[in-house]
Amino acid sequence: MDADAQAARAASHTAIYAAIVRAMHFRSGGPHRILDDSVAELLLGPDMPAVPAPGDMNARAGVLLRSRFAEDRLAQAVGRGVSQLIVLGAGLDSFAYRQPPWAQALSIYEIDQPSSQSDKRRRLAEAAVDIPGNVTLVPIDFERTSLTDGCAATGIDLGIPAFFTCLGVLGYLNRQAVADIFKFVAEFPAGSEIVFTYFGAPIPPAVLEFISKTNEPLLTVLDPGELAADLRKLGFVEIATLEPDEADRRYFGKRSDGLKAPRSPVISAAILG
Repeated sequence: MDADAQAARAASHTAIYAAIVRAMHFRSGGPHRILDDSVAELLLGPDMPAVPAPGDMNARAGVLLRSRFAEDRLAQAVGRGVSQLIVLGAGLDSFAYRQPPWAQALSIYEIDQPSSQSDKRRRLAEAAVDIPGNVTLVPIDFERTSLTDGCAATGIDLGIPAFFTCLGVLGYLNRQAVADIFKFVAEFPAGSEIVFTYFGAPIPPAVLEFISKTNEPLLTVLDPGELAADLRKLGFVEIATLEPDEADRRYFGKRSDGLKAPRSPVISAAILG
């Protein structure tokens, strides 16, 4: 990848969009926030719009829901003794910088493109947001470097269970890189878990139209049945999808602003046995 292309990936359109959604949702207040992200606006700096930009309601709901679902699952994993959080494709994810007390014993590793991480470090510094002592930023290009090789010197312990998030990432990687992520997670012991999103076939036309406006090409669409079979072969024994009806009951039932659980992309979790 040449220098211009690498620089272009420093602040991805999708990462900025997701941060704007989280920041606007927090700014809107109200008693029924899906996600309380007080840091997203700080990371955005001048990229934060003065008023909400028009956008796809499905996409906005998906951004909020995937983070909330992942954080709920993480809390459960910590309760059963998991002590490592590995954020794959961290982008402008802010969980590490607004950790609740129950997360502060975690070792947190944010993995992303080297240029994306340089951009994030700059944003953190300009916002005077400290990197907590339990957080390590790990620069790895998923499509050029093995995750196992890239993580070898970071302090990540492959001998103890870990919790992974991979949100809004898989669709923008090639199929081999997607497969390699699940193989990497499967190297960890039983009890390790990954929460991830992906585009499952068929993709609704409205979602395809929205993706076309992001200037980031969709590279991988997965068949849910085939994906579940592949995960079982790798040793995942609990594979769960957050169905829209369940998400509406758990997270959207009391809303009056039109937000409802998205139908795409798919939000799933898988635990190693």
